[in-house]
Amino acid sequence: MSKKIKFLFKSMLIIAITVPTLWYSSQCYWQNKTKKLYKIAQKKYNKMYTYEFFSGALDQTIYAENIHDAKKMSVYYSEISNYYNKVKNGDIKKKKVYVGFECCDSAYAEPVSIPVKFKTIGVEKSIYVENINNNKDYVKAYVFNTYCWGYYVAYIAKSTIHKNLPPDSLLTKFYEHLETLPESNGIYGSLSPYGFYCN
Repeated sequence: MSKKIKFLFKSMLIIAITVPTLWYSSQCYWQNKTKKLYKIAQKKYNKMYTYEFFSGALDQTIYAENIHDAKKMSVYYSEISNYYNKVKNGDIKKKKVYVGFECCDSAYAEPVSIPVKFKTIGVEKSIYVENINNNKDYVKAYVFNTYCWGYYVAYIAKSTIHKNLPPDSLLTKFYEHLETLPESNGIYGSLSPYGFYCN
């Protein structure tokens, strides 16, 4: 066996051992970190839920990934809330969405565009909030996946935080609405927010 073949064989062997070891070590590290944080969150943080129904219909909330975007989200939800209050009071009419010359009676335009990357938290997903009584319009929350033990930090507008789940009647309508939406079948799917190993 020549020196080149021996070198190639040794290199492949080192890679075959090193890569899986690093992968499982990092996975184990982050899972243990998540489990410790989850225990702290259960003891010290407020278990809550996030959803909104400013328009009268239940919907998921959009979250920000940093404080800068969290401020934008707070302004966005404040404007949405004010808009629907004006609609409710009869001060203004909802603007319908037109596609070409057609209009759908159930489709309405939001008054402002979403200021951050569109990422949502499910209406039944529990979140853990560190401090709900601060003077800010947003809160920092932890969202856990206890199946693969991953987590992510979400900054959420305080106006969308609730102590309890929404009523069953609203949940039923919400899921009926979701079933009518077209499925997004991406070739590669989407990355999990919980971490690279938590898909």
